[in-house]
Amino acid sequence: MNAPINSPQKPWMDLDPEKVRKGSEPERTESPAGSALVPASALNRRNFLAALGLGTVALAGCERRTVEYALPYTAPPEEITPGVSTHYASTCSACSAGCGLSVTVRDGRPIKLEGLPRDPRTAGGLCAVGQADVRALYDARRLRTPRIGGREASWREVDEKVRADLEGLKKSGRKLYLLSGTMTSPSGREAVRRFLEPFGGEHVEYDPLGDSAALEMSRVLYGGRGLPAMNIARADLFVCLGADPLGAGPDPVATANAWSSRRGPARANAPFRHVQIEGTLTLSGAAADERWPVSASAERLIALWLLKLVTAGSQREGAAEITKLLGSLPAPPVPMEKIGKLADSLLAHRGKSLVVSGADDPLEQAAAFLLNRYLENEGATVDPSRRSFVRAGRDAALREILDGLDSDKVGGVILFDCDPIDDLPDGNKAAASLRRAAVSIAITDRPTATANACNIVAAAHHGLEQWNDYIIEGGRLSLAQPTIRPLFDTRHPIENLLAWSGSKIIDAREYLRASWKEHVFGPGAEMVAVSPPPPEPKETTDAETKPETGAKAGAKTEETSEQPAEPAGPLPARLSWSRAAFESFWVNSVRSGAAPEGSKWLSEEPFSTETREAAGVFKELFEGAGDMVSKPGAIEVELFAEVALREGQRTFVPWLRELPDPLSRVSWEPCARIAPAKAKAFGIKDGDMLRVGVGDRVVELAARITPGQADGVIGVPVGYGRSDGDEGFEARNGYRLAMWDGGRRRRRGLLGSVARAGRTIELPLIQQSLDTQGRAYIHEVSSPSEKIEHIDHAAASMWPDRSPRGRKWEMVIDLDRCTGCSACVVACQAENNLPVVGPDEMQRHRDMHWLRIDRYFVGSAEDPGVLFEPMLCSQCANAPCETVCPVAATVHSHDGLNQQVYNRCVGTRYCANNCPYKVRRFNWFDHPIHEPVERLVLNPDVVVRERGVMEKCTFCAQRIQAARVSARKNGEASFEPQTACQQSCPTKAIHFGDGNAAESDVAKSKEEGRAFQVLAELGVAPSLTYLARIRPGAANKGGHR
Repeated sequence: MNAPINSPQKPWMDLDPEKVRKGSEPERTESPAGSALVPASALNRRNFLAALGLGTVALAGCERRTVEYALPYTAPPEEITPGVSTHYASTCSACSAGCGLSVTVRDGRPIKLEGLPRDPRTAGGLCAVGQADVRALYDARRLRTPRIGGREASWREVDEKVRADLEGLKKSGRKLYLLSGTMTSPSGREAVRRFLEPFGGEHVEYDPLGDSAALEMSRVLYGGRGLPAMNIARADLFVCLGADPLGAGPDPVATANAWSSRRGPARANAPFRHVQIEGTLTLSGAAADERWPVSASAERLIALWLLKLVTAGSQREGAAEITKLLGSLPAPPVPMEKIGKLADSLLAHRGKSLVVSGADDPLEQAAAFLLNRYLENEGATVDPSRRSFVRAGRDAALREILDGLDSDKVGGVILFDCDPIDDLPDGNKAAASLRRAAVSIAITDRPTATANACNIVAAAHHGLEQWNDYIIEGGRLSLAQPTIRPLFDTRHPIENLLAWSGSKIIDAREYLRASWKEHVFGPGAEMVAVSPPPPEPKETTDAETKPETGAKAGAKTEETSEQPAEPAGPLPARLSWSRAAFESFWVNSVRSGAAPEGSKWLSEEPFSTETREAAGVFKELFEGAGDMVSKPGAIEVELFAEVALREGQRTFVPWLRELPDPLSRVSWEPCARIAPAKAKAFGIKDGDMLRVGVGDRVVELAARITPGQADGVIGVPVGYGRSDGDEGFEARNGYRLAMWDGGRRRRRGLLGSVARAGRTIELPLIQQSLDTQGRAYIHEVSSPSEKIEHIDHAAASMWPDRSPRGRKWEMVIDLDRCTGCSACVVACQAENNLPVVGPDEMQRHRDMHWLRIDRYFVGSAEDPGVLFEPMLCSQCANAPCETVCPVAATVHSHDGLNQQVYNRCVGTRYCANNCPYKVRRFNWFDHPIHEPVERLVLNPDVVVRERGVMEKCTFCAQRIQAARVSARKNGEASFEPQTACQQSCPTKAIHFGDGNAAESDVAKSKEEGRAFQVLAELGVAPSLTYLARIRPGAANKGGHR
C-alpha cells in the first residue's frame, strides 16, 4: 500500500494532486493543436497540406527565392577559418559578479557563452543570466543611435550639446552627480573620478536589491570599501539569515562553486551543515540541510539570541557588554531549545563556521558580523583583508541625490547604465525630477524608463562589444574584450566621459591600455610571474580581426590587431614589471582574460586588517531599533529576486522570461508567494489575482501557494513591470512596495496587506503532472555511505542485445550538488536553438525546453524539504519511442544514443505518448525570428526544426561529433566531449562520459551506493543515472532502479 502523498516517506509535487483529475479538462502531455486549424467547410488540398505543416514545403517550389550572395574574404584573418569556432577569454558583464567568460565566436559573431575553466572563483561555471547575455546582444530593441530630446542625433550633436550644458552647469555652481550601479571596473572608476573632478561632482553607486546595511557595517568594523570575502569551502557550519547566495545573490556562481566543494562525496570526509533561516523559500533554502521558515522580524530576533548565547561565554573585548545589553530580549519566535542547539553547534565550530545575513536591517547585519568575530571566524571563513566588490551601493547617498533633484538643488545627473525609475519605490517622482533637471544624460544600451526621462541618451555598446576590466575579489584583475564589431551606431560608455572631458585619449581600448600601464604595470608593482596561459581553450589576442558581420555601415570600429612588440613566449618566472615588455604583458593578459596571478591595481585603497571595537556601535543600533516582534496576525511583505530575472536588468530577454522558476514552476507570470495556511484562511487559490499593499502602494500579482513559505509572509518578486521588457504592466513592479526609512531602503519586514482582486488567471506551469502516482522518482539519504535499496527486475526483453562494444555515452547527475539554478536549462536553449513559445503556449503545456528541473517536496506543507531533479532524455537502450515510430524517425546509434531524424518525422507524436519521462517536444508551429539581427544568435551546428517535427535532448550530438573529429585529426584514441548543460553547471553536478570505460567519472559514479535510475523497472535501460540527495535525518524508503 502506498504511503500518503504528503507523508514524509514519499516525495510530492503539489499540495492538491487531485485538482488536476477533478477538473473538466483531462491532464495532457502535449495539447491538441486547437479544435481545428482549418474549418471542414474550407478543407481542400492546399489547406490540408498546410494543416499538416507541409504546406510551406509543398508550395516553396512555386515561389522565386531571394537571390543571396556569399562573398569571400579579400584578406582572411589568420586566426579565422570559416565555419570553425574561435574561443575568446573575456569577463561576463551581465551583472557585477564578473565571472570569467569563454566566448564561442563563429564567423565574426558570438553564438555561445560559457564559463572560463581557469577562473579560480567559478571554475568554468556560468549562471542562466550570464549565458542569456548573448541573446541580449542581438535584441532588436537595443538603442541604435544617440538621442536628444527624443529624436535621433549624431554623435557630434550630442558631444556639442553635452559640453555646452556642462559648461553652463559649472558656471552656475550647482553640483553634478554620476549615478551608476556597482562599478567594478577600476579603470572606469578612475575615468569617472577624473571626469567629475572639475565640477566638484560625486559618483554614487546603488544596487536595486543591495547590501547597503552590510557595507556600512563592514566600513565601521574594518574600514575601506567592499565586503569581507567569505570562504564557504572552509566552513563546516554555514548559517544563512535571509540571503540567497546560491540562487539570486550577488555572486551566485562563485558561491555555489565553493559550496558544492563541500557536498556530495566530500561529506564523507568532512561533514558540512547548511542552516537557512528565511521567510520566502529560496534556492539556498531548498539546498539547505535544515531550514527555519520565519518572518523578517523573527529572523532578526533569532540573530540577536544567537549573539547573546555566543557572547555569554566569550572573554573577548566587548562580549560582556553585548551580553548585558541583550539581557531583556523578547522570547524567540522558535523554541528556545532549537536556538540553543544551533548556538552550541556554532561554538563547537569556532573558526570553522560562517554566518551571513541578507537583511537590510543594520542591527541584524551587526549581529551577523559580531557572531563571526566572537566565533573567531575572522581570518578563516571571513577574510577582511580580501574584499568583495560585487556590491557597492550606498542608500544614504542615493537618497541625497533624489532629495536634491526634488528640490532642484542638484544641477545635473548622468545615469550610467542604470534604471532608478523602475528600481526605486518613488521612481515616478524621480522621473518628473529628471525631466526638470538642467542636465540629464543616460548612458545605456536599453530603452529604459530612465532613458526615456532624460534629455540626452548616449547609446552604448553592449558588454560583448566593449573593452573593460574588473576587480571583483581579493584584488584579482580580469579583462573583457570585444568579440564582435558594434552592431549599431553606439559608443563605449567610458568614451563618452573621455570625449566630454576633453581627454587626449578617447579610444576605450587605448585608455584601458594606458590605465593598465600606469596602475598595474607601473614601477611600484610587485615582482610576479608573467607567463603564457594554457593553450586550451584557444584564445587569440583580440576579437577585432573578425569580419564585420551584422555591423552597420559606417559604424565606428576599433583597431584590428593586438600583436606583441617582441616574440611571444614564456617570460622569466621572476621578472620586475618595470623591466618587462608591456606589450607582451598586455597580450598575455588579454589572451588569458585576466592579469597574471598576484597583479594589483596600484592606486587601490589599502584595506585594514585590524578589527575595530564594535560594542559601542552595536549599542547605538540596538537602542535605536524599533519593535522586536510583529503584532499577532500581521502580514509582512518582503521583496525577493527570482533566479531568472534576478534584479530585473535582463527582463527583456525572452529566454529568461520563459525559464520556469525552479520553485514555483511558473514562467512569464510573476507570482506572490503565500503560505498554505494563510491561503486557506483567506480563501486564496493558485492563479487568483491578489492586491498586495504596503502603505498606499499596491501591486497586482497572481497567487502561488508555496509550501515552506513562512506563515504571515507574502513574497513579492522584483524585476517585473519594467518599461524595458514588461511594458504596460507597471502594476506588477514589486520595487514600488519598498519603503524609505531615513537614508535606507527597506525591502523586507514591511507591514502590508493582501486581498483578492476578484479575478483568476491560468498560470503557465511547466510541471504538468502533480502526482507521483506512488512511484519512487527521486531519493534522499541521510549520509554519503547509505545505500539505496534496489528491486531487481527480470532481464527479459523484446530487444536484441544492443550493448555498445565501444563507447556508450551516459550521464550522471549528483542531486546533492544540484541547487536548481537552471543554468543548464538556458545552456541547452542557447546551444540547441530552442524557440521561445510565449506564455499562451506555455499555458497549453507546449513548452520546447529539452531539459526541465522537476521539483519535489518531502514532509509537511508548512516546513518541507525540497528536492530538484533535472529531467532530460535518458537515451534508453530499450527506448520505447523507437518501437512505435512508423517512419523510423527515432533510431539508435552505435554509441548508445537515441537519435531523432528530423527530415523523416511526420509528427504522429506516438513517441511522445510512449516516452515514460515525458521529455519529447513537438513543434506545433513554426517559430520564425522576424528581426534579422536576432537570427545572429542561432548556432549553425544545430538545425532549426520546423512545424510538425518532434525533438528532444541529443546529449549534444554535435559536440560529440566535433570532439571525435578533433581527436581523429590529432591522432588521439580517446576524447572527452562536454555537453552544454555539463559545461556551465556552477556546482559541477553533471558528469558525462563513456559508461563502458571503467576509469571514467560516469562509470565510477554509477557504482556509488546512492546511485539510482528513474523508472528503470520498466526495462527501458536508461543511460541517465542520479546520485541521491544527502540530507541528515532523511528517511529513505528505497526505490527502483
